[in-house]
Amino acid sequence: MRQLQAAVGNKFVHGLVLHDHDRITPFDEKLHAGPVSMFWRG
Repeated sequence: MRQLQAAVGNKFVHGLVLHDHDRITPFDEKLHAGPVSMFWRG
């Protein structure tokens, strides 16, 4: 994701990596890891 961010420069808006944990975890200003389950919450 960081390579993509570097390649597109200012066009990069935000990156999200899906994982199987229960919370959203930031790992850079515009990069986060988020649970897959967030798509199925009501």
